[in-house]
Amino acid sequence: MAKVELAEKEVCHKCPSESFCKLTTGGSRTIDALNEMGAKVGDTVKIEISSKNILVSAFFVYIYPILVLLFAGALTQLISGSQNLAIIIGLTALAVSFLVVRFVNRKMSRAKKLIPVIKEIKN
Repeated sequence: MAKVELAEKEVCHKCPSESFCKLTTGGSRTIDALNEMGAKVGDTVKIEISSKNILVSAFFVYIYPILVLLFAGALTQLISGSQNLAIIIGLTALAVSFLVVRFVNRKMSRAKKLIPVIKEIKN
């Protein structure tokens, strides 16, 4: 593993992950990357992050809890007819979905496919 300092470049505007990345607001950011190329301190490197994995992760973190809330609330409303019960069950399901996201996040953070990889050392 290597610590890589990222700074906004022109290529950021061509990146499909630009809207998710904090670099577009200026400044720099340090991330951990898999160092398969044997990069040394001070080297300029090219890293790669899978756009597909970023989109799947963003869906799971942002959209999944909302879908759980809506589905649980609607199902409870349909079955019981009580709007108050539907709100309580929906919010409970939302809280449980956050716990599920947290658990899955811990498991996925160990997966190598979600870790940025150093693909090239530039001189």
